[in-house]
Amino acid sequence: MSDAAGKNRKSVVAMLIVYVLFVAFLALGNYLFARFPENEALGGIVLGLTSLVLGIIVPFHLRRMDVVSFRFLPQAGTARKTAAITTIFTLFYLLIFPAGILLQRTTFAFFANPPSAMAAVSTFLSLLWATAAYGFIFWGGLLHSLKEAYSPLIAVLATSFLFCIYHLSQFSIAFPTPGFLLMTFVSGLVLAAFTLRVKCVLPTLIVHQLGHFFYFATLRENPFAEDFDRFVASAVMLLFLYGIYEGVYRLIGKSGERRVESDKDERVGVNPL
Repeated sequence: MSDAAGKNRKSVVAMLIVYVLFVAFLALGNYLFARFPENEALGGIVLGLTSLVLGIIVPFHLRRMDVVSFRFLPQAGTARKTAAITTIFTLFYLLIFPAGILLQRTTFAFFANPPSAMAAVSTFLSLLWATAAYGFIFWGGLLHSLKEAYSPLIAVLATSFLFCIYHLSQFSIAFPTPGFLLMTFVSGLVLAAFTLRVKCVLPTLIVHQLGHFFYFATLRENPFAEDFDRFVASAVMLLFLYGIYEGVYRLIGKSGERRVESDKDERVGVNPL
């Protein structure tokens, strides 16, 4: 096995570990919500930390350390082409499938009966955490690691399957129906293939965020309609956790530099010119 192939396999293993932990802790958080409805803080803390740490910070660190590799923004010189493709795909995704006429029709329902401005803002902002986690875990790390280790087809199929299975972590609140899981799998196929087509992750996050937003904003009992305070708390927590991570990362880096300098000094002392 070549060094490149070995590195690609390790990248897949690393992202699968993150994925399993992510799903497991989300399932735990949802279980705590259902088991202790009088104390939502228990489930909220687990869900919040899982999304921020395992969904954002850990995958970000793996990308920073080149354990996984994917492009977040379009390549230089391709921004206009990517924007055009993204616009066309967004119209398809929101007007035809799955948020359009072929399935949920949530885009049309949103404009036919729009929520209040506060509910819309709260919903949109609250969903950003899940969208960011999807980008780092599914359409970033998993998709590109599987593509490099195996093939684009396997990467799209496997990522979409894992994206579908991820929704089972919500079983404590509402067990997903077979139809919903099938729709999620097909939607995952479309989004994963689109990600590989544009060769970056941001356009996919934009499209999915809009589709996600229209879906929840049109629910009769939108769980995010009055969640603005929780969004602010999560934003503060993310900044706090990222500050800790960045501080530890820099301390470790400086410690490594000092060890390298010390080793150089020792070699010079042992082998004087």
